[in-house]
Amino acid sequence: MGLRRTSLLLLLSAMLLPTAGGAEISASKRALIEDLLQHSAGAGTVNGVTEMALAEIAPFYVSLVDEVLASEPDLSESDRKMLRDELADFDAFAKEFRKEFEARVAVQELLEAIYVPLYDRYFEVDELREIAAFYRSPAGRKVLQVMPTLGAEGLHALLPRLQPTVMTIVGEILARRRSAILP
Repeated sequence: MGLRRTSLLLLLSAMLLPTAGGAEISASKRALIEDLLQHSAGAGTVNGVTEMALAEIAPFYVSLVDEVLASEPDLSESDRKMLRDELADFDAFAKEFRKEFEARVAVQELLEAIYVPLYDRYFEVDELREIAAFYRSPAGRKVLQVMPTLGAEGLHALLPRLQPTVMTIVGEILARRRSAILP
């Protein structure tokens, strides 16, 4: 997808911070963290990731449509205009994208792969128990202090991993919609 795809990839790569890594996490601590993620984030985060991907696409969407159409030199100008007008409907694209993205990306598993090591790095087992109990006590104050950094690191690690899938879905949806409009 040419310059726009390269620009998007560079932007996402530039935002990437070092990801979490290190020692093995105990099974009991992992279970606490997964429980915390499930109860504190759940479907809201999964939907948030999908909406974040769409927010990244939205500013470039019409340019992406133009690039897809430019890759078909045999189209007449009238067909190209009709396709561009039909494909330019971002809301229709977004509806289809949400469905495809959620079917292809195991967001909860991806979030756990990224956030479990981050929670392990920033929180002790006792703190995780307190946080899971609706963010009361000193652990709740620590969440308020650490969460912006933890969230930023997680998102910076998540975006580059999702970018290839996002771009594949975009291309396939546009091609499918194009074929439905002009076989």
